[in-house]
Amino acid sequence: MDVIRSLSPTLPPAFTKAHFALDIFAAMTFLCGEEATSALTGCPLNMHRRWLGWYNSPGSYETGRALWHLAKQGNENTIFHHMPGNAMVAEVVWEIDLASVFWDGWWSGLHVGDYIPSTGPLAALLLKRCRETRSRAVKGRISRTVYVTIATLGDMADYRQHIAIQSHTPLICGAINIGLSLFACGTCGYFLKWYPFVPTLLGIVVRGLAYLCIGTGEVVFRYPKPLAGSPPGDGILGDDQDFILLQGNREIVNAITRGEFFLSFQKWKHSRLAIQVCSTLFHAHAIVQVFCFPQSDLFGKVVVIIPIFITWAYHLWLAWFDEARIQQAVFDKVVGQPILNRFAFSNRTSAVAFLLSAAYVRCQPLEDHERLEGILDALLPPNTPEWKFWKAAIV
Repeated sequence: MDVIRSLSPTLPPAFTKAHFALDIFAAMTFLCGEEATSALTGCPLNMHRRWLGWYNSPGSYETGRALWHLAKQGNENTIFHHMPGNAMVAEVVWEIDLASVFWDGWWSGLHVGDYIPSTGPLAALLLKRCRETRSRAVKGRISRTVYVTIATLGDMADYRQHIAIQSHTPLICGAINIGLSLFACGTCGYFLKWYPFVPTLLGIVVRGLAYLCIGTGEVVFRYPKPLAGSPPGDGILGDDQDFILLQGNREIVNAITRGEFFLSFQKWKHSRLAIQVCSTLFHAHAIVQVFCFPQSDLFGKVVVIIPIFITWAYHLWLAWFDEARIQQAVFDKVVGQPILNRFAFSNRTSAVAFLLSAAYVRCQPLEDHERLEGILDALLPPNTPEWKFWKAAIV
């Protein structure tokens, strides 16, 4: 055995006597990234939040990766602006499409016959508001519950193209995070605790620059505006469980079904490069935090960890509560307050019959008769003789 040990290679003393270690605190750079990214990308909606990003937080790796994908999604678009005197000016801007589909519902128009297989975020927010509305139960044959909501829409709300709203989170919360991070950084520097000092200072600088960079963008809402004299925009939003009958003019219906949100950078021509640089800095901060922070002693770790946990709680608040209120505020700013009447049917057949009866009241009898038959066939596919007889009686 001693012979085998004597023949085995030995490591240099620099490796055998090293005190380098990686502990569980290094994992915080990979945790809570979704909440940190949500807080960062939401700052264009609030002009004050862009100045409140000078603090250290967990989730640097995930935030850097999200910013890199964000930069890759952007495209240069040509936007036309109407100027006084009927002049038109073209401007090239860099935009990122934010219109992710939260609800994969379809849209079918009653007057024009247009069909959209997947609607946008305002339709998802409308569905959320419908589901929060108390429904009236309609008795019938018991099967799977299907909901029908009649949404009476008003005119388009008076809003600006650039969406900016007031956050419900007090600005003092962001100021507290900044103060705690600066206090932790200053304390580590005063006691010469360089291992926690370096990643804390780098995290403050990187996140502050990223907030300023993303904060230069503006959230823009666009939708196709109808021609003068267009027919009403009545139609049906639906999926397997919910049907929403929209009743209103073509403009507001287009905003709900086809509206898109963009993060537009018109004031900074090098926004894509700036976001990529911020992404690289976040990744660099993650690496520095992984290797430096575990080498600190207990005092340095405690001083830095306490502000990070408070920051994590702040991000959770922004992601869970403030973001939901912001979404509803955006919906109110664009759409207004629709009148909702919601009904719960015990089976799909009764729900479809009621839905088409309510839709037929506002349709032209001759023009939309065949269109209602097509919608009925799509909602209730069976075409046996008995079903055909029932559908003919309904229509």
